Amino acid sequence: MPDTVSEVSDQIELAPDVAVLSSGDRAVAFTTSKDGYYLVQVKIKPSGLGLRDAETLGKSSGSVPPTIAALRDETADLLVVFVDAGGVIHTKQYTARTSTWSELTWRGGHTTDQQVALTTLDHGRAVVAYRSNSSETAGRLFTSFFNPDDDSWSFPEEPVPDIHIVGSPALTRGVGAGAPNKAFVELAYVLDSSTHATGTAGTIHHARCIAMPMNNCTSWTMPERIGDGTDYSSVAIASMPMTARPD
Repeated sequence: MPDTVSEVSDQIELAPDVAVLSSGDRAVAFTTSKDGYYLVQVKIKPSGLGLRDAETLGKSSGSVPPTIAALRDETADLLVVFVDAGGVIHTKQYTARTSTWSELTWRGGHTTDQQVALTTLDHGRAVVAYRSNSSETAGRLFTSFFNPDDDSWSFPEEPVPDIHIVGSPALTRGVGAGAPNKAFVELAYVLDSSTHATGTAGTIHHARCIAMPMNNCTSWTMPERIGDGTDYSSVAIASMPMTARPD
């Protein structure tokens, strides 16, 4: 039977996000308001049991929803990414066996006012993508990769140089494992040419990370336009379950 909104929180301010752990436990991340503040909270529902009490991860911007994803093949089980009132990106991970949360090292100097895209990869790795709103990089697209060896994120880089995007980008695990055209990460975004004369505004584009020798992408494909539309303002992307894994 599905959990109702009231079982999660009396007041959800923004769209929640959910993840399913390898154990079958479920987790929901959401923003709620209390004492004049917006808070990012997570509730976990162990398989066959009721929802646990909410864990407060930090203060939220109140306008940017958090993002949550289950880690693959690692001792930690969840990653959560959220944005505070100043636009600073925060990331935390959850370890089920100890029921503990820990803050991760974020090296990015950018701020954002859009939801951060997140997807997890093999061997406990992960990647985020976001639209910067910092003064010198406003509108530009950045990615950062999580390294589970030292629980830190790589310095943000632009997967597609010299572009501006609309809203939040989208990420998913790469497809084509075992094939010559395999990818490690799939990235989609809506182009904004009103602030940069490149391409057609409101069009959807797709790029792929095709080389990841360590814990960072060293080669992205040239982006390809998807479809003929020109009035898009958001995008989503998903990949099917893997039958084989990239080396």
